[in-house]
Amino acid sequence: MEQLMKLDKEYSQWISELAKRYRSSQIKAAIKVNDEMLRFYWSVGEDIEKRQYENRYGSHFYSNVSKDLRKALDLTRGMSESTIRYTHYFYCLYSQLIGNRQQDAEDFKIPSLQQDAEVFQVIFNIPWTHHMCIIDKVRGDAKKGLFFARKGEVPGSRTERCLD
Repeated sequence: MEQLMKLDKEYSQWISELAKRYRSSQIKAAIKVNDEMLRFYWSVGEDIEKRQYENRYGSHFYSNVSKDLRKALDLTRGMSESTIRYTHYFYCLYSQLIGNRQQDAEDFKIPSLQQDAEVFQVIFNIPWTHHMCIIDKVRGDAKKGLFFARKGEVPGSRTERCLD
């Protein structure tokens, strides 16, 4: 009987350890998926900006891209018009901080490439919905956007939910 209780205790501890490792793996996977999706959204926004697609008022540009992309990917959900619009805003907001920018005197202490890598690390580590909230709150101010991205919080009070 004593050996059975010992096995049950060891077994329970093993199951508990497996559960912890499983949850840890889930979190790591979610972080990697978030990073990849943000990189995809960045590239979509960059494509829109660099190719200067006509997205004037009334052209239905974002709507058309959304519909065409959904059709090409055979999606019933996702890649909405607002998501496509936010990918462009996302790129435009944070690209101001990358590469060809004026450097403050303090910036000369750190090589530009290292700074760019740090910026990318910060912006690709928070969820997409946080970026959407940040974009709405900072109105194109890249330094404010990066500030909130570094904090890892949505602008506003701690109890405020940006996306109700």
